[in-house]
Amino acid sequence: MLQPTILNATLALAVMLGLITGLAWLIRRLGLIALLDRAGTPRRIAGRVSLALDKGRRLSIVEVEGWRFAVLTGGRSDQLLMLEAPARKGSV
Repeated sequence: MLQPTILNATLALAVMLGLITGLAWLIRRLGLIALLDRAGTPRRIAGRVSLALDKGRRLSIVEVEGWRFAVLTGGRSDQLLMLEAPARKGSV
């Protein structure tokens, strides 16, 4: 027969996993995930496009707070190139 400490630990683990699974299902079912996603706020980092150049290298365009960057990864060294700066307030 199993010792009481192993049985208690197994039962506690099963209860915790059941609670986590049940809460995740409830959050999805009630649509509360949109509240956790900070709906309505702009994203600070966004991947715009990604292209595989060859077997090991990839070119990605990334936008960070209005700044756009080209990111080349997978070669001997990764490269970062600023494409355009955000428009300043009050500039023409």
